[in-house]
Parts: sequence; structure tokens; C-alpha cells
Amino acid sequence: MPDAIDLAADVVPAARFHGPDGRAVRPCTPAAVTQRHLRMLAVPPGANVLEIGTGSGYSAALLAHLAGPTGHVTTVDIDADLSRRAEALFAEHGHQVAAVVGDGLLGHPPRAPYDRTLVGTTPPAIPDAWLQQLTPGGALLTGVRLSSLPGAYAIAHVTVDADHQPHR
Repeated sequence: MPDAIDLAADVVPAARFHGPDGRAVRPCTPAAVTQRHLRMLAVPPGANVLEIGTGSGYSAALLAHLAGPTGHVTTVDIDADLSRRAEALFAEHGHQVAAVVGDGLLGHPPRAPYDRTLVGTTPPAIPDAWLQQLTPGGALLTGVRLSSLPGAYAIAHVTVDADHQPHR
């Protein structure tokens, strides 16, 4: 039986966010991996969601579908071209997503606090700003480096308590 992620993927086809030649905009996480991460994040309807790293815009569009009409999704990327491209796709296809150009390591305080944060990059360490911008009980999903070897990372699912202290 299809779950909310399967239903969102039916409404938001990944191909929509690929370039005219059919190749994904780089950096871009494969659709199946994005969907697996969203299952881990468990975005409820009405959630206020922050995405760090817009990439192709696919994951933000899925997040908008999951958060629904009463939710809000903000995606932050340091690359203005990626943000503009994604913003145009969101507008063209009716996805309610705010695309912001900025340093994702700082999060996005103007829309905080967030119920969920999805990070599309692997930072050197989890910035305190991300934890401080979560609601109590809020969740963050990010890659974390395990060593300096290429590809040596894991996915961390972190929730915070009322004092914004992490629980892994």
C-alpha cells in the first residue's frame, strides 16, 4: 500500500527537476534516496520545514506536498543560480516553497522555529544554529562525516528537547 512519500512522488515527478537533456542538476541526490530520507524525517501535515541545499528543487517540492497547504517549506542554497532555477520550477508547478539564497550553515532564522530540517549536504559538524532553530521535539536529518575518507559518512537523525539539546 502506498505511503505519503509514494503519493507525493506520484504528484511530484523527479524528471520535472532535471535539466532539458534529462540529466539531474548537480548536486542532486537520486530520487529513491531522497524518498528514503523523507520517510526517516516523517514530515507531518502543517509542518514548518527547512531544507539546507536546494539542489534541483525536487526534495523541497516533495516536502511542500507532505507539509500540505497549512505547512511551510523554506529551502536555502548558497548558489543563486540553483535557487532561481528551483524557484521558477516551484512557481511553474504550483509548489509552495520559499527559495532563499544564503549560507545554509546559518539555517534561516526569519522562518524559525522549524518542525523538521532536511540537510542535502554533509557539513564538517552539525551547526548549533540548526538545533536552535528547531521546535522542541523537532527533527533534523543530515549527513555526518565518519572520517576523511571519501564517502565515509552516515545519516544522523537528531531530535531536540525543550532546551534545544540534541537526542540522537
